[in-house]
Amino acid sequence: STVGLSYAGGGKSLGVTYYEKAGTSATGDNLVASGSMAVSPTITLTGSYNKDDALTTIGASGPLGSAGTVSAVMSSTGSSKITASFKF
Repeated sequence: STVGLSYAGGGKSLGVTYYEKAGTSATGDNLVASGSMAVSPTITLTGSYNKDDALTTIGASGPLGSAGTVSAVMSSTGSSKITASFKF
């Protein structure tokens, strides 16, 4: 079976899906999560995690006015934790 949760509002979004049956991973389950958050009227932070792929991704994108644009993505494979900081 599949259990899912999604939320969007106020400049934020969150999606989580949990698969409990075999065929998704060696242990028979998989967790997929993603989210985004507006940190200014134009800049958005995004992130996602997939247990099966052991892949965590975090990024930022948006225009910076006269400074141009910011676009950054960091990925970590084989780890369930990643930490990143951005200075605009």
